[in-house]
Amino acid sequence: MTFLVRRFIIMFLLFEVVLFVALYCFGPKGLSMLVDLGQQQEQTVCEIATLQQEIKTLQSDIEAGLSDFAKEKIAREKLLMKKDQELVYFKTKQG
Repeated sequence: MTFLVRRFIIMFLLFEVVLFVALYCFGPKGLSMLVDLGQQQEQTVCEIATLQQEIKTLQSDIEAGLSDFAKEKIAREKLLMKKDQELVYFKTKQG
């Protein structure tokens, strides 16, 4: 092979290596995307942990049952119950 052909092949291979490294690091499916996905995964894991803690808190509230005030409110509003010697007023819908 002549010197120019060898030189051309070497330059071409060097260009391909540089292009490969650039695409591998900065391309649409390269290392930068993997880093972004890792950060998103960490955020999602934190959100999941927060939501699981909230679920546990709500479940313990449910298990503890309703407070007396909440029970009385439900009895008055939903079941239309009243205490002795108490008058109940109803709202009517006006046409």
